[in-house]
Amino acid sequence: MCAASFHPPTCDTAGVASESVSTDVPSTRTTLQRLVHTLLGGAMPASADAAIARLPATELEALARDAQEESETCLERAELLLSLAEAGLEHGAPCATGDMLRISRHVARLLQDHRRWRGLAGNAAYYHDHPDIAARTAAAWRKSR
Repeated sequence: MCAASFHPPTCDTAGVASESVSTDVPSTRTTLQRLVHTLLGGAMPASADAAIARLPATELEALARDAQEESETCLERAELLLSLAEAGLEHGAPCATGDMLRISRHVARLLQDHRRWRGLAGNAAYYHDHPDIAARTAAAWRKSR
């Protein structure tokens, strides 16, 4: 498992926890965070998912389903990577400190991705189930732009 040339792949479904939005330099943001930033037109409101409140119910339903699927995929990838690393270490595979550091960072990133996708799924489902709140949130989002 751990060889000197091991480099974990980058997850295309990167993000941040839904409770907070980093305001760091765009080049250091994760893929999902940059996507949300772009979809919001460059604005960073208090709630990163406020802009989705303006979507029709069918799109909110699809977004909730797809984001939940992405959340589960990220969690499965993190669990698999941990299992592979554990199996490699149990069987005496040599593993450089740098490789372990890359593995742990990748697992941390996948878990961060999982939380962000789960938050997006939850917000989409909430707005779908509460159209009156979605309408008020969308109106407030439009005024803030």
